[in-house]
Amino acid sequence: MKQKIVWTATAAFCMSFWGGAALAQDDAKDNKTAMVVVKDVENMEIAPWGDDIPAYFEDVVETYSETAPMTCALFRMEKGTPLVYEYDYDDVKIILEGSMTLEDGEKTINATKGDVIYIPNGATIKFTSDDYGVGWACGQR
Repeated sequence: MKQKIVWTATAAFCMSFWGGAALAQDDAKDNKTAMVVVKDVENMEIAPWGDDIPAYFEDVVETYSETAPMTCALFRMEKGTPLVYEYDYDDVKIILEGSMTLEDGEKTINATKGDVIYIPNGATIKFTSDDYGVGWACGQR
């Protein structure tokens, strides 16, 4: 079952400001200089991660650049089985609502609304939440 999310205006600002080669879902794929807006993201359904892990993830905006690809997505982590993810790209996350914990084996970050987290290529991160957390992610993938 897809999960609806609730979030702050931060992600809406990021998406409406996105320009240049930004493309949203199936819009403007042939016009790489057109600015695109994705409406009503607050009510977007995001897909479950799978494997009985209470995580949800949905790509929202991506570029099709061969030299600097970027994908931005909404994600949600709920209390339960941790999500462990090995990154093969650089990633930045902004926590929009709630909280989540990110661990890399050396450092633990208890991230809350407004926190920005940089995750380098090659990192393995364990995500958990005591309740739930919603975030915006932009990765060079």
